Order: sequence, then C-alpha cells, then structure tokens
Amino acid sequence: MLSGLIFILYSALSLFKPTKKSLHFMKHSSVSDFRESMKVLLKYGVPRVPGEFVLFAYNLVPLSICAHKFGLVETSYLSASITINNLITPFFSFAGIVLLPIASKVSVNKKYDDLSEKVKNLGIIYLFVGVLGVVFVNIFGTSLIKIVLSESYLSALNIIRIMVLSVIPYSIYLLLRNPIDGLSIFPYNTISLSITFAITCIMMFLSSSILQCVWAFFFGYVILACLSFFFWKLVKNEDKNKQDRD
Repeated sequence: MLSGLIFILYSALSLFKPTKKSLHFMKHSSVSDFRESMKVLLKYGVPRVPGEFVLFAYNLVPLSICAHKFGLVETSYLSASITINNLITPFFSFAGIVLLPIASKVSVNKKYDDLSEKVKNLGIIYLFVGVLGVVFVNIFGTSLIKIVLSESYLSALNIIRIMVLSVIPYSIYLLLRNPIDGLSIFPYNTISLSITFAITCIMMFLSSSILQCVWAFFFGYVILACLSFFFWKLVKNEDKNKQDRD
C-alpha cells in the first residue's frame, strides 16, 4: 500500500515537473493555443468517461442480477469463474497499451500498413495465448481451483470451463481498443461497451439457470469482439480516406 501511495505521489509531481518541451510550449504559445489544446483534450476525454463507468459495472451489475435471481451460492460460482479469467486477461491489457502511441503516430505519418501488420501479429499471439489459457484451465481446472480458491468451489468447475472461453473474444477487444482510440476522437469503444453491457444484462435477466447466465456472459464478449473488429475496420478506413482527401 505504501509503495502504491509513493507511486501516486511521484506520478502527480511528475505532471507538474517542467520539461524542455513544456517550457518551450509555454514560451511560444498563446492563451488561444492553450484553449484550443484544452478543447481537444476535453473533446477526446469526456465522451470516454461513461465507458469507464460501463467497464466498472460490466461484472458488477450482471453479478447483482444473478444474485437476485439465483442466490448467493450460484453467484459465488460465477464470481469464481470471473476470478479465474482475471488471472489471464492482464497479459492482453498490458500488451495492448503498446499499440496506442503507435496508432496515434499513424495519423501523422500515414503508415497504416505498419499498424495493420502489428495488430495482425499481436492478434495471432493473443489468439494463441487465449486458446492456451482455455486449454490449461480445462486440463488443470481442478488443481487451479484448489490453489487460487478452495475445494468448496470445485462445484463451479463446469461454470469456470464455460466462462474461460470468453477470454478469447475479450482478448480481441483488449487488442483493438487502443488502436481505435489512437485513430479516432469519437468514443467507439464506449459505444461497443454500452451496447454489449445492455445486451448482456438483458440476456442474464431472461436466463432461467446459472449456466444460461454464464453463456450470456460469453456471448456478450463475442458481441463486444465483433463490434470492436467492425469499428477497427471503420476507423482505419475513415482515417485513411480523410488523409487521402487532404
């Protein structure tokens, strides 16, 4: 906890530490330039705030629906399956961050083929790791539950085996969300998350068993992956066509 507070304090101080670039900007820029920069930042950042709330609620609300419909025991099994998934997904989140600055540079240097190649190569790695994770959980699921959770959760093994399938489509979203944000000011990821969140909650509300709730989670992530892929193609073509017209 102490190390986390130190990191936060250091990061906050770093924001106010003047650099050569920032001093040069302040020296040669006017108030109107500053206002214009703030407008761009607000235009980019504010529409993405609702997406962060949706992402936070993505697991919380469905679990609440499950608790009301099927009770705490069944909900604990679903929560356990999400915990197992969370052991795998950090790899995808970390690697996807690399694509954000690359995508931002593409808008300037127009090297769309390089970005597409990097996304393609990372996509192959993501799929391989995702499939590897699914196979690992299916083979060593019992031991994994005993180590990470406890033997009381062994009854959730079938639920965990279904839920871990969602790692594959979710990895596609984690791969594409940063390139999409890097190429477009419009919050496509927020749209994808909101649509998927609404559909997932509806499917879970209509579910008549805990297994149907798990499949609702899985199909929700499939929809999220499909929307992300669609918006990735759309954003890339829009930005490329805009550059060609200019």
